[in-house]
Amino acid sequence: MRIPLGAKIVALSAASVVALAGCGGSSGGSTAGNSTTPSASASTQNTAQETAAAKTAFQQFFDPTTSLDQRVKLLQNGEQFRSALEAQAKSPLAKSASVKVNDVTVSGDTATVAFDILLNGKPALANQTGHMVKTGGQWQVSTATFCTLLQLQGGAPASCPSAAASAGATASP
Repeated sequence: MRIPLGAKIVALSAASVVALAGCGGSSGGSTAGNSTTPSASASTQNTAQETAAAKTAFQQFFDPTTSLDQRVKLLQNGEQFRSALEAQAKSPLAKSASVKVNDVTVSGDTATVAFDILLNGKPALANQTGHMVKTGGQWQVSTATFCTLLQLQGGAPASCPSAAASAGATASP
């Protein structure tokens, strides 16, 4: 059965409160032997830790068991979006929508997240791209990514920059 476009859009709007599904295992491991210098190993380990931290933050943001206050902290400029997050938490689709994280790429204080939006466990929108920013040592879903998801629903709050709201799912942080 094909999911109507309207249902896909509503699923995106519910994404701020959805459970995460099948997010895969951890990547990497340590490298042994003389082929890696200590500084290269430390750099690889740091990148792996940052990647895992960004992925965890993204997952927590979209997890319906995460409190509203915690979701506000996991969203860049989250206080500006408290009412939007609260409204999304009341969406009837929240229980049937989920997000699957496919990949996270960290570059400094930004990360690109490849993910799928699922409806009842089936892909509704595959191969989406979102962004995270690191603020004060905390990974947060970027305002642009959140606003893009809200815009796909049919409207974003005034606190969304108009450029981010119309930029599509690949909006930059």
